[in-house]
Amino acid sequence: MELSNISIDILNILLNSTIVSDEHFDELLSNCCKALTIIRNSNVKYVSSEFDEIKLSRIINAGIAYGNIFGLFVEAARHKYDSKHFINFLHSSNIFHGSRTEKLSIAYEKQRELLICHLANIGNNSSCIVGVNWELDYCIKKSTSYLIASSFYHINITIKKYGIINCVKFTCTRHQLQELVYKLRDIIRHIEKISHT
Repeated sequence: MELSNISIDILNILLNSTIVSDEHFDELLSNCCKALTIIRNSNVKYVSSEFDEIKLSRIINAGIAYGNIFGLFVEAARHKYDSKHFINFLHSSNIFHGSRTEKLSIAYEKQRELLICHLANIGNNSSCIVGVNWELDYCIKKSTSYLIASSFYHINITIKKYGIINCVKFTCTRHQLQELVYKLRDIIRHIEKISHT
């Protein structure tokens, strides 16, 4: 795991109680965890500007502080560090200021699984079909309608997005199924034409 010298300097400033007060550091760490929780619980791409209200010091602004803490957490999650390895990394990078290092480690450990999951989903944000099942029903006659001798296809398409599997189920007639197949073949022809140019 590597951090730039600037990031290490900024993290040392944040962890230094003579520059950033305990109250501000705790609020900063709490807001970082809140931001990650907001991202986990919804599809919100932007975190509210209320997190910029902390006045850390004249040396560093809140945006830079958040960015460097998130960067540290993401780097640690990328390497799948547990809290012990996280603290060892901080010591080896000369980022150490007693109880604040412990607080940083605890905050990271709480968000570690979420960050690892987010990192695993990078590049997997579009849906992909992982399975198709179908069933043919044949209706000779129904009491509610006068249909005689018609077939129905029950289609179940399994889709995976962000590691979550969902099923799309629908029923169609033979004619509707043929239209769907023609449209899919048309898409394949179009893709092949594009790939050959």
